Amino acid sequence: MNAAAAPLPPPTNPKLRRLANALRALAMDAVEQAKSGHPGMPMGMADIAAVLWTQFLRFDPQMPDWPDRDRFILSNGHGSMLLYGLLHLTGYPDMTLEEIRRFRQVGSRTAGHPERGMASGIEVTTGPLGQGLGNSVGMALAERHLAAEFGDDLVDHRTYVFCGDGCLMEGISHEAMSLAGHLRLNKLIVFWDDNSISIDGPTDLAVSDDQIMRARAHGWNAERIDGMDHNAIAAAIRRAHSSDRPSLIACRTVIAYGAPTKAGTAAAHGNPLGAEEIKGARERLGWEYPPFVIPDDIREEWRAAGSRGAAVRQQWEQRLGAAPADKRAEFLRWIEHLEYSIYGLARENLILYLRVPPSQAQKLVAKKSERNYTAAKHDIQEKSLRHLEDAAEMYDMLSRSRPWATVQCFDAHSNELRLPEDIAQECMQAVRPVLDKWKKGT
Repeated sequence: MNAAAAPLPPPTNPKLRRLANALRALAMDAVEQAKSGHPGMPMGMADIAAVLWTQFLRFDPQMPDWPDRDRFILSNGHGSMLLYGLLHLTGYPDMTLEEIRRFRQVGSRTAGHPERGMASGIEVTTGPLGQGLGNSVGMALAERHLAAEFGDDLVDHRTYVFCGDGCLMEGISHEAMSLAGHLRLNKLIVFWDDNSISIDGPTDLAVSDDQIMRARAHGWNAERIDGMDHNAIAAAIRRAHSSDRPSLIACRTVIAYGAPTKAGTAAAHGNPLGAEEIKGARERLGWEYPPFVIPDDIREEWRAAGSRGAAVRQQWEQRLGAAPADKRAEFLRWIEHLEYSIYGLARENLILYLRVPPSQAQKLVAKKSERNYTAAKHDIQEKSLRHLEDAAEMYDMLSRSRPWATVQCFDAHSNELRLPEDIAQECMQAVRPVLDKWKKGT
């Protein structure tokens, strides 16, 4: 161990610290292998993430688009390896260890900043600081509106946000937080990574705002906690759950926690730590495993956390099934519009013209309906011509901007039932005459 590095203080919860250290190790290793990235934030916020994801967040990796899941938004998207590590460890099928190893590589799901649609579990694309914080207010407002429309038996979830100093410096954060406070969006909970470090050095080079007082002025509840204390983190979340206002939890953390010489410094913000620093961090953290290796007991703990949401989701599905038919149909219509990506819309409508037996086409639609909570008996032959035009435009866009992409039939993140390129082209040849007729008004 580096002689200048003092031993780390004992954790309040050794098991949670080991789970957090798995996130730290994956972040260190992936950034080092890529020779690019931001290891400091994932290492600093890992304990907060471990508490939130294992004890509070409602999600189901096997059904990532379940409508009443909690939303998790990484507004400080440069720390993307924290999110990718969480998705991998909790069992999202498409976030494999190979994708972690391919961090920041062309064609991987693990972009430098999270991109919606690249992997399940990524709720929004974040990169420009403050953007995710703004998105979160919209999501919390959507939850409020849908709950008022359909009742809390179908809509009752929270929106959690991780953000950094840079997010709070951006002007959009003032506007978004003001609206959230005014509307008392009390299911919005923001964790501020209060580490006093920016990419240029200490934050006092550029800002001296009292963010706690500022949040309160916006109508939020705000408090400061030790972001390395698992008990304090859990207690703050419980207080936020009982609040009648949105909550800002200022978590005092150490950027690159565990690193022997770079912890607490700007050197760990946007650069790989280096082999010697990682070796020292492993020693200080008590992480004795090789790069990208997660011991079985820790992996099992994380997978258990990922599986606990299945029962909650199934209970929600039962409530949906028991709802009056007209209410259920209207709810599904809303969800289809709010959740369904443009890529999904294009794929759905291209199925119309697949040269496959009708029985097979029906199976595809039934499977898509099951996974996306749209009406299982919906007759795709009655899709509007406007949607058909959208399908053609979206396919053209995909072909031009993402030539390596393969259009998929029903699931944005599955390797099943991929639509071969030759059939897709044939599909478009069938669509064109219909579009021409529609444009001519015949």
